[in-house]
Amino acid sequence: MTVHFIGAGPGAPDLITVRGQNLVARCPVCLFAGSLVPREIIALCPQGARVIDTAPLDLDAITTEFVAAHDAGLDVARLHSGDLSVWSAMGEQIRRLEAHGIPYTVTPGVPSFAAAAAALGRELTLPGVAQTVVLTRTSGRASAMPSGESLAAYAATGATRKGERAWYFWLYPNFMFNCYEGYLDTNLVIPLDVDHCRVVFDFYFSDLSEAARSYNEESVAVGNRVQDEDLGICEAVQRGLKSRAYGAGRLSVRREAGEQWFHKLLAADLKSGL
Repeated sequence: MTVHFIGAGPGAPDLITVRGQNLVARCPVCLFAGSLVPREIIALCPQGARVIDTAPLDLDAITTEFVAAHDAGLDVARLHSGDLSVWSAMGEQIRRLEAHGIPYTVTPGVPSFAAAAAALGRELTLPGVAQTVVLTRTSGRASAMPSGESLAAYAATGATRKGERAWYFWLYPNFMFNCYEGYLDTNLVIPLDVDHCRVVFDFYFSDLSEAARSYNEESVAVGNRVQDEDLGICEAVQRGLKSRAYGAGRLSVRREAGEQWFHKLLAADLKSGL
């Protein structure tokens, strides 16, 4: 009998690994995080399998299921979202298994940050620009962040967005400025015709010393890379809007309040000019 920890991937049912899929299909017991693992993956369990949603269970209750399966000689598929190496709570379960002498395996999954990069069609590292990826989170209900792992502490590694916060402002109709610790960048959008515009970017740094030159140049390079990514997104959106298969709906009240406000101001200006 073995408990198989399986990374179920970032949410798409077909992004589970072949090994993980095969394990789910043959284990007579399956424990899964109900709010995070797609039901299509749970449907892979063999007929008659004992399938348990662990969302309402604490560690003691989960351990009880492991021990019961061990006593019955039944393999267990233990599904977690994403990959098991980060924020999966696998470690505390493994310590319980080792205390009971229950064998286990670990099958990695596709992490969400990798899936996000794939969805954007971008890599996370670029030669001469960025060769380091920092995975972190903010403090939440599950556990507090260690004192040495604040966003400000990671900014000290030389990341190009420093400080605990960033501020983004928009001045109607076509001027934006983005504030970070130590510098400001501005975007001026100049309409050219119905389908084209020019965006002028300017960067302002509080430290213009020779020692800060490398950091300032890297900040500009990162800003340019972000704008290239935004350009690709905007062009993809415009292609979608022109497609006959696309039907425009209402703007999201929660997510697109800024766009709605812009449209109202623009509509008022256009009407006043008629």
